[in-house]
Amino acid sequence: DTRALVAFGTDKRGTCPGDTACPTALNTQDQVGTTFALAYDKHQKRIFQGAFARRYTPYGPGGGDAIYTTPTDGGSAPALFAKVPGAAVTPHDATNMIKDAGFTNAPGKESIGGLALSEDGSTLYAVNLLTRRLVSFDATGATASAPKATVRIPDPGCANSGDWRPFGLQVHDNKLYVGGVCNAESTQQREDLKAVVYAYDGERFDTVLTQPLTGKRGSVFGSNDADRATHWNPWNTSLATWDERKAGNVYIDPQPELASLAFTRDGSMVLGFRDRFMDVVSWGGLDPRPDNNDPENGMAGGDINMACATPTGEYEWEGTGNCPNHATPATGGGQDASVAEYFPGDFFGNGVHAETALGSVAYIPQQQWVVSTEFDPTVNVATSGTGYHNVTTGQGPGNAPAANAYQFVSREQSGFGKAGGLGDIAYEAANAPIQIGNRVWFDGDHNGIQDPEGRNEVPLPDATVNLLDSDGKQVATTKTDA
Repeated sequence: DTRALVAFGTDKRGTCPGDTACPTALNTQDQVGTTFALAYDKHQKRIFQGAFARRYTPYGPGGGDAIYTTPTDGGSAPALFAKVPGAAVTPHDATNMIKDAGFTNAPGKESIGGLALSEDGSTLYAVNLLTRRLVSFDATGATASAPKATVRIPDPGCANSGDWRPFGLQVHDNKLYVGGVCNAESTQQREDLKAVVYAYDGERFDTVLTQPLTGKRGSVFGSNDADRATHWNPWNTSLATWDERKAGNVYIDPQPELASLAFTRDGSMVLGFRDRFMDVVSWGGLDPRPDNNDPENGMAGGDINMACATPTGEYEWEGTGNCPNHATPATGGGQDASVAEYFPGDFFGNGVHAETALGSVAYIPQQQWVVSTEFDPTVNVATSGTGYHNVTTGQGPGNAPAANAYQFVSREQSGFGKAGGLGDIAYEAANAPIQIGNRVWFDGDHNGIQDPEGRNEVPLPDATVNLLDSDGKQVATTKTDA
């Protein structure tokens, strides 16, 4: 399919084009190639879009280190904004892209991870996956000729320094949050897997979350309760062990990437995990081994997790402390009763696929929805779209596909089937009118609290209210009504 970046309203549900309209295409594969990360610039009404390393599918004209910009109104073609120096070294096999054998180990380790824009619109941040560094650009112009700063994202204490793989970025309350995993590639021991989130204030990285990734999860496929299908696994693309990942006629080996972060209204953190192995296999691409040209089908095993904010500014993982586990036999897609999930609604059918998330999350505060990329969101096989998860109950597309999902990539359009063909989500908030209000009253008991009027706390009409700017100059005035 030629669409690369699409836009649609947050109210879209059902299947396009049958139930509802399809998205608007803002740019194409020919213009930007394979991309993942997005960042929305509300100041200049444009989207930043970063190149991404995925087997079987080429980089765009700017290469594997490119960041593009596209106007959100689609009024002009995308433009090259900047290059992330030294982000990509491994070439695709352009002569045999359906096999692309030499690119098997590059996904997750090269090109660009997350993007995030500072709240004032002045700085764009990007993760260089190859060097594991945070790169920042002046975002005020149409282009940026070179980074204004590059800093190392510190190893949080992985079993081996080479096992640290940062990826996701998000800005919240004027701080940049950086997420990554210890991928256990050097040890191949599951107990060495963990997720880490830093808060970065421009000078130092402070660890705000460390979470082992050793617990049991829902099965990637049907009744397959094999250890590999129900857990995160160490990163591994060794051809010597390639067949160990095969379950029947599909390839299953969930390997975690902390690809995206979102923050809810109360400051809790939603984490989107991508299955890195799905960027190594595909849906019909050829086996990478020289003596084998069999087609391979991968089944993604991503996830959505919640880290609930505490009153003291810390985080509790789902199913611990006061952060609830919402998974029950009725809500969790038939997964094992020992699995704890805040968002159990990322499933297809009852017991078919217990984990359908593809790794990208966003939060819509006005609707209290967490949006996630999903495969088979409206129960049409080998399709893609978005799932909408209730931030209070955790229920999502699996619980009510017609009401909680939007499919906009059909089986015919989906070159990656269930192997994760969607990238990042960027949410454009509506510009609501700004109002200041809304009551002046007589504080009869002098406690600074607005009590019921019957307690001698009557409203005060005709009180003059002045609005001042930052220099103390009066810019508006009014009087209270009755």
